[in-house]
Amino acid sequence: MTEPGVTRRTLQIIARNSNLSAEELETQFKEQGIYADKKGWAKYIEIALIGIGAAFVISGIIFFLAYNWHLLQRFLKLGLVQLLVIATVLTSFVFKRNQLVRSVLLMSASVLVGAMFSVFGQVYQTGADAYDFFLGWTVFIIIWALVADFPPLWLLAMALINITISLYVDQIAPYWPSDLKYLLLFVLNSVVLIVIQLLPSALKASVPNWLIKVISLSIATYITIGAALNIFDKDHQYWFIFFLLAFMVYMLAVYHSFKHKSLFHLCIVPLSLLIIICCWITESHHQEYGTLFFFMSVFVVASITLLTKLLVNLNKSWNE
Repeated sequence: MTEPGVTRRTLQIIARNSNLSAEELETQFKEQGIYADKKGWAKYIEIALIGIGAAFVISGIIFFLAYNWHLLQRFLKLGLVQLLVIATVLTSFVFKRNQLVRSVLLMSASVLVGAMFSVFGQVYQTGADAYDFFLGWTVFIIIWALVADFPPLWLLAMALINITISLYVDQIAPYWPSDLKYLLLFVLNSVVLIVIQLLPSALKASVPNWLIKVISLSIATYITIGAALNIFDKDHQYWFIFFLLAFMVYMLAVYHSFKHKSLFHLCIVPLSLLIIICCWITESHHQEYGTLFFFMSVFVVASITLLTKLLVNLNKSWNE
């Protein structure tokens, strides 16, 4: 019988501290669903084939429109894309019992909405800024992303929101301080991640671990880039707020790692801090490039070696 919360690491710890044989351990792996059976492999192949098929179909549609651009009339171009969007959405209602196919169809329709806006802008030469394109794309698929229980569609919506904000700051507000864009993106993604962590267990269970890791990685990326800009660029008006919020988020990430015994955040947080420290050393020490390069190389190698040793020892202590 499958017990909730039993993982591969749990069974390995039990095996190391008991007389459980290899055959009995393998049986437990199969009973707990850790080793995939024929049904599990069939489900994996089904998901892979549906996803790959949808990706190839959408790619073929987009390349068809691009290649035959001068041969198609404007009404045919717009009508073809709109017809495909409507047909994809209507087809998703046919597969009410198959949630996977329905979600993939909504994901395909969301991508085709972007193609539709692209075709509209090229046909009528609207001259709109790039952020308008991504903003319209986001607005018209956000309802599908909220309704559909499909993490890849959530990731697409998050990516579009990030791109919209980034392009808006670059095109409409170039006079803003250089670090403000990364502060906004960092705060936005941090709020989303905190909201996910505060969700009830029933709702949080639908959020896959890979999506949480992607959002965490994007937060660390924005913090690293924003901190580097604050170090190298003298026009930084929000440096205190930026570093204060970054410190709080990194402390929460470390606390979460120790609480749940996860090494993911304990890998990306020190790596981000290492890059920030290297930027600070480079900016504050105006030495000969050869000397600075040698010192930085030694510092990076020593830091990564020490960090790896600490993480390995920490992982061993958690497993034992």
